[in-house]
Amino acid sequence: MKVLQLKELIKNHIPDQLFIQLYYKRRMGEKLDFKNPVTFNQKLQWIKVFDHNPLYTKLVDKYEVKAYVASLIGDQYVIPTIGVWDQVSDIDFSKLPEKFVLKCTHDSGSTVVCRDKSKFDQKKAIEKLEYHLSHSFYKLFREWPYKNVKPRIIAEPLLSEDPTKHISFEDSLFAAAPDYSTMISENSYLPFELFCYKGKVVCLKYQNSGKKSGLATKDLKSLSAQRSEIDFLKTKKSCIDKMIASAEKVAESHSYMKVVFFLKNDEVFFGRISIPHEINMDKDQYKDKLKVWLDVPGETGLNDIVDIIPYTSDEQNVVESITDYKFFCFGGNVDNIMIVEDRQCGTPKFFHFSKDWRLLKYNRMGRLLPNNAMVNRPLNMDKMIEIAEKLSQNLPEVRLDLYDVNGNIYFGEYTFFHHGGYEDGFDYETNKHMGDLIVLPPKRK
Repeated sequence: MKVLQLKELIKNHIPDQLFIQLYYKRRMGEKLDFKNPVTFNQKLQWIKVFDHNPLYTKLVDKYEVKAYVASLIGDQYVIPTIGVWDQVSDIDFSKLPEKFVLKCTHDSGSTVVCRDKSKFDQKKAIEKLEYHLSHSFYKLFREWPYKNVKPRIIAEPLLSEDPTKHISFEDSLFAAAPDYSTMISENSYLPFELFCYKGKVVCLKYQNSGKKSGLATKDLKSLSAQRSEIDFLKTKKSCIDKMIASAEKVAESHSYMKVVFFLKNDEVFFGRISIPHEINMDKDQYKDKLKVWLDVPGETGLNDIVDIIPYTSDEQNVVESITDYKFFCFGGNVDNIMIVEDRQCGTPKFFHFSKDWRLLKYNRMGRLLPNNAMVNRPLNMDKMIEIAEKLSQNLPEVRLDLYDVNGNIYFGEYTFFHHGGYEDGFDYETNKHMGDLIVLPPKRK
């Protein structure tokens, strides 16, 4: 028997409690004490082993959960089911609509999306679904609720929304002090726009008090700036270096980003973040867009910048997605709402907001942004909170996903083990805070 097969055999036959203890130690670097769990991650592991509530199995079954949710809040919040099948071979693709979603009922990550039947790779979809259908999601992290879910496939209509409605910080204000409108209206605050590609500043635009702008590289070589402006920038190099360091932290992993700062008396203030959506274009088209974006006359310096930002065919794959809100609930009470920003660019960032819509410093990206960083609170957020709290009643903890599609609310899914109970993005204070919110139930095995 091959070594890999032997390892899999041993892993699959280790009792849940021992497996979780060993894996937790390896993944999180600390010992797991089932007798005295304290943090969010630790208590999630306890629930895996000691809280075998049969209701959980129904709630994680993507087909069975729909009737349960409809009975509590109504059919209008449930995405309709087009069909359900035991085997991939049972699916008649010719009878599916032009746009649809296929996914397995017993796992996570098996979703197949068809946005255009004429371009749909049916063979690839079948291979993916058959793979997931034959694998036990429970064995991955020993998440007990998934153990007895019947593996099936369901089809749903593809929900789509106006792409301009995606969550974005593009129009959000990040002023430290004073407010953003004051800074852009007063000549005493000098604006700097730093343009980032894949997390690195490639150039910066400076506007002086006379409203004349110049474009320079990050090492302050002119692209379209006058000699006097470059000389001035060099006198502010320490401030500019601070801006560059801050911008590259925020822009990490993003394809394109503009980060705006303001300078007054050698003090740097955050302005705002913009994420351009120039995705589906070739190199020459991008150059024209870039000219408008940078507001630079002529061709000076643009060829160099476009060479730094090469066109790739992957950028044609504009992601059609819907905005989801992830509600962290404890005993029927929402503690925080996690949102996903920049999902369509393929490098999503996660932020947590309180019920009254304050940015929380729960994870790395939240800690990077200023205290008053903000996106607009959805108009129906109060209703979503009401739904999340109703659906999470009598559950010690759960992450409830809801979709907001053009003002309509839809149930997404129940997730009992956020990141499998191995969330390493939270600082200890957050992990401890959410752990304190979990009141462990009596043992049920």
